[in-house]
Amino acid sequence: RVALAGRPRTWLGEAGALSQGRSEGDLELVDLFGRDRYKAFSVSRVKGPSFALSAGRTGIGAHLAARNVTSVTGVDAPLADFLLNGLDHRPRHGERYRNEDLRVLSASWTEFGISAARIVHTRGAHLFSVGGTARYLTGHHGMALVLNTLDYTVIDSMQAQVHEASGHYAFVDPDMTAGSGWGLDLGVVYEHTLDDAERFVPHRSGGGCEPMDHDLRIGVSLIDLGGLRFDRATAGSFTGGTAYFPNYDAIDVNGLEGVDSLFRASVSTFTAESGLRIGLPTALSVQADKHIANGLYVAGAWVQQLSARSGDRLRRPNTLAVVPRYERQRFAIAFPVLLREYDITRPALGVMFRFNSIVVGTDHLLPLVTRRDLHAADVYVRVKWTVFRGPYCRGKRNGPRTPGDQGAFPCADPQG
Repeated sequence: RVALAGRPRTWLGEAGALSQGRSEGDLELVDLFGRDRYKAFSVSRVKGPSFALSAGRTGIGAHLAARNVTSVTGVDAPLADFLLNGLDHRPRHGERYRNEDLRVLSASWTEFGISAARIVHTRGAHLFSVGGTARYLTGHHGMALVLNTLDYTVIDSMQAQVHEASGHYAFVDPDMTAGSGWGLDLGVVYEHTLDDAERFVPHRSGGGCEPMDHDLRIGVSLIDLGGLRFDRATAGSFTGGTAYFPNYDAIDVNGLEGVDSLFRASVSTFTAESGLRIGLPTALSVQADKHIANGLYVAGAWVQQLSARSGDRLRRPNTLAVVPRYERQRFAIAFPVLLREYDITRPALGVMFRFNSIVVGTDHLLPLVTRRDLHAADVYVRVKWTVFRGPYCRGKRNGPRTPGDQGAFPCADPQG
């Protein structure tokens, strides 16, 4: 948790004052050790150009994107206390602690993906679709620190003893082509439509490229199957190792190379290794969207991470969300309500605006406009620029809107 000591403003107000050199608050990390274990996540994605083509009931597409994911899990309260306050935190001195299944994983990559989807069955107002995306990944950076067991005592302001340490680590120097890998998404969608979907074909002339309105849409997918491989990694492992530091203040660790040197010199059972494999943040995603009234919808989403406690697989936060929204052709507004990691004590309220092809939003609005402490922050922006559309999508060859009309030619519709 981050607090702003002595602040007279909201976080947004303080940010504005800071930009003008008028900040009156100080950032403080706050102890919150009423819990047993702590986690931290950082997820970023920058989408590049993409392309989609619809031909009958089949659609294909391609996209380019850059991503970074960092996950920290399995941090017990005593270790979190030392990380926050330093090893000279006297209230924890002299006690023996045991931390298990600590994982710090991070990776950055660029992905090129090819997608395909098809309407496989329609009957009356019922429509079923399946699809998938295969992605080639070029890794730029990777890092893993896994401590299956860390049994330790910080004796005093100088001495520390590691009674048992088992785990492994690896890191890769940043490079545009440091590694490679593959990723895969698979999903199925059911729709209950407002019109008869028996002969529905997307992007038909009668619809002018407008999607068929739905009463209910439900989708289930597996996302981020796969992983990255880095062959040129500095790595090592240790099992049942011990270490003693007579003066830990004198230890000078300079970057990841310094961490490697420290492990090699200090842990009794160190074994040098090479290479690193990191799994993508695999998850099960279930989404639903219900039409309530003219322009009014309520969506729900459940994302359950599938990364095991063992292994080097990135982890994403578990998420439950309910998202009411009002949507028109050129405007939309939504207010997502989220629970991260199923924590009912910290619900998050966000807001999203869409004006034509510009989307701006955040899932954590309240800390920005109130004086609440900050537990999480995010922002997302999308600008969609369609560089080419087929004649039916441009409305130049529209006919009367007839359910099941199949008069359209394939329509190219780049997605921003």
